[in-house]
Amino acid sequence: MQDATSPGDRSSKRSRRFRRLERAMIPMDLRSSGLAAGVHRSTFKGHGIEFSDLREYVPGDDLRAIDWKVTARLDQPFTRLLTEERDLTLCLVVDISGSTGFGSLASKVDTAREIAGSLAVSALRHHDAVGLMLFSDGVEKYVPPGKGRRHVLEVLNTLFEHTPVSGRSDIAPALRHLAHSLARQSSVILISDFLLPPCRRELAVMKKRHQVFAIRISDPREEEIPDVGYLTLEDTETGEQLVIDTSDTLAMARYRESFREREESLVRALGTFGIPLARVRTGDGWEPGLRRFFRG
Repeated sequence: MQDATSPGDRSSKRSRRFRRLERAMIPMDLRSSGLAAGVHRSTFKGHGIEFSDLREYVPGDDLRAIDWKVTARLDQPFTRLLTEERDLTLCLVVDISGSTGFGSLASKVDTAREIAGSLAVSALRHHDAVGLMLFSDGVEKYVPPGKGRRHVLEVLNTLFEHTPVSGRSDIAPALRHLAHSLARQSSVILISDFLLPPCRRELAVMKKRHQVFAIRISDPREEEIPDVGYLTLEDTETGEQLVIDTSDTLAMARYRESFREREESLVRALGTFGIPLARVRTGDGWEPGLRRFFRG
């Protein structure tokens, strides 16, 4: 069936979406973020963009970097150290697998899209390059990093309009693809519910070259199931079904313990590689928390 929506209607819808994301934009200038400052700034001898510090001249320093006023005042040569402002490359890695379709108030995948869209608009505001990877158990879509409004609109269209091909989840292929695709040091933001197979090797490779952040999206009903009697739970990725008695206090205690252990395992795995983790719950206002997170 063909889409009956006219090009004008689609353009209007995309414009409204862009304006909405601008209002929700996370002011994420990672150049000044305590989390990522090491990625985006480097101090070096010679030319640069802004003054950083002074030190005594040593043979081999560029004579053009000598601060003659300080040299004259102290009667010995001093060299200006300058700080280079590097362009930021941001890559958004978004989980669109079957498990992210769950949500009691809003789906996890819709929340992930809103967050990623806000970050993409923030990159545009700061004149940074932004790329997008959508993954399930493989790479579903990849938009290489680029700059400008037209490019960000392409990122947003892909983010909101792509229909997942697979319901299963595995982030490892996406990380391997990025390891070969990102030619320069980048900030990589993983947005997922992290109901994923282990991928320690791939995380280690990614963290060695890039600054990596993780945003874990959960739903309140995953943490606490209400007492509604017998309930059939279905794994959206495998189709496997499980009947549980939500009035069984012991069974619910085991369920909560399992959820807690899974959460702790994720924290330990990311902590091993020094990857900062932000938690977002569907239905909550995520903007304030993520603003604090990216301020470091």
